[in-house]
Amino acid sequence: MKKFFTFVFVCSLSLIFGGFFAMAETENVGRGEISPELSAEEVVARMGPGWNLGNTFDATARGENFGAGARFDSNIHYIPDIETIWLSGRGNVTSYTLIKKVKAAGFDTLRIPVTWSKVADPSNNWQIRADWLERVQEVVEWALAEDMHVILNMHHEEEHLGMDIENAYESDHPGNVFVTAIWRQVAEYFNSYGDRLLFATLNEPRNKGGEHEWSGGTQTVRDNVNYLNQAALDVIRGTGGNNRYRIVLVPTTAASSHANAMRDFVVPTDPENSVNKLVWAIHTYSPFGWAHDGNGDYQGEHLIRQDLQNVKTNADRLGLPVILSEWGSMLTSRSGSGQSIRNRNRLQHAEDFARIATELGMVTAWWDNNSFTMGADQNFGLIPRALPHDIPNQSQEIINRMMLGYGREEFIVEIEEVEPTPTPTASISVPSPNTTAGRPPSDVEVDPLVQDTENNDTTPEAPEPAERGTVEPWIWGTLFGVGVAVGVAILGIVKAKKRK
Repeated sequence: MKKFFTFVFVCSLSLIFGGFFAMAETENVGRGEISPELSAEEVVARMGPGWNLGNTFDATARGENFGAGARFDSNIHYIPDIETIWLSGRGNVTSYTLIKKVKAAGFDTLRIPVTWSKVADPSNNWQIRADWLERVQEVVEWALAEDMHVILNMHHEEEHLGMDIENAYESDHPGNVFVTAIWRQVAEYFNSYGDRLLFATLNEPRNKGGEHEWSGGTQTVRDNVNYLNQAALDVIRGTGGNNRYRIVLVPTTAASSHANAMRDFVVPTDPENSVNKLVWAIHTYSPFGWAHDGNGDYQGEHLIRQDLQNVKTNADRLGLPVILSEWGSMLTSRSGSGQSIRNRNRLQHAEDFARIATELGMVTAWWDNNSFTMGADQNFGLIPRALPHDIPNQSQEIINRMMLGYGREEFIVEIEEVEPTPTPTASISVPSPNTTAGRPPSDVEVDPLVQDTENNDTTPEAPEPAERGTVEPWIWGTLFGVGVAVGVAILGIVKAKKRK
């Protein structure tokens, strides 16, 4: 009997310590110190192909109940609803299964575009909702748990940047106030994460609707982009800890590769670091008319090579490595030789772009907005958000050719004859001829998030929990408690036996 109790006691201790270490592991996903000697060039060299979680955390309010720039109140707007406002509802909420699918497809880098202002209080120094930070953190940790690199940015914030107002370096400039307030919070919140988490100061900073919006802007705008890149970097570094050495992406005006945007870009000063910690962020849908707008026919790789070599030449002049943090080709053929020809050309384009970027030492991230609908204006979807994430044959063919271009043949998947049906998604429209992918859609049908305005019912729908990829900490806590209780009980019984 004594041996039996000893055995049970040892099992209880194993349960206790197993739960303890499991909780510790869950709480330390992706954390660790960043070396002062780790350079941006080293990090970019080890990063694999990237994929954008587009139209998700960057989605902004639209529809009858919301106007552009509307904020989501924590009392009545639940995170799953905000996250899927451009994705046709909660069935497309981001899950750990999706992140695993992205990783299994051959993508080692996850870019998470985030619009922070919609969940921040401008009357309280842009205080960000805690549950929004927690949800972004959850997805970050899912990717880090899969050994991916993660790029976290600031997206769709042009209305708060004051790009047409001179001297954004001044502390009271509206853009400076906004950028520093947001990045101070985000940097502090994610400070403990290691070198596989990268920050990107701005997405496509520009004067929205202004002169030369997508082609480098005015001199005032280009100067302000430089000032705000510097302001963001300064506040990130100022939070201390890992953020002193974190790798940070900095874009040109509108993240453009236009000559004046690259010419007038100024590398932010980073005096505390003896090695380069900065990466140039460029968006290149090349060749633009065909890849982004769906016009004409693909004429081969020479335009891609010309565009990317131009970026490379300027990056070498600046002494920065490059991440092409958005690229892709839309599904719909608007003009040219027809849809069937475009379908075939997309395969060759994917291979060409991936191969040339890899040859030039650039990391790329495909813009995936979960749009697969034929005829939609921005259908860049590759991997459906809804379970079971069955990749349509044509998307898988594109991924296969991308992986061939990247030299990652081990990720090429044999195509099944039966075509999986992609999840229906909202059509994404380009607001104006000059916009590029990843812009707010103008005609998405948005679910009413907060109330039945006709019946004036403000009772919120109960939120559905997002799928988690790790065991919830409360489960480990319960097991820990049970283990302690069992151990104490056994000790009591043993002592009672001895007294007898």
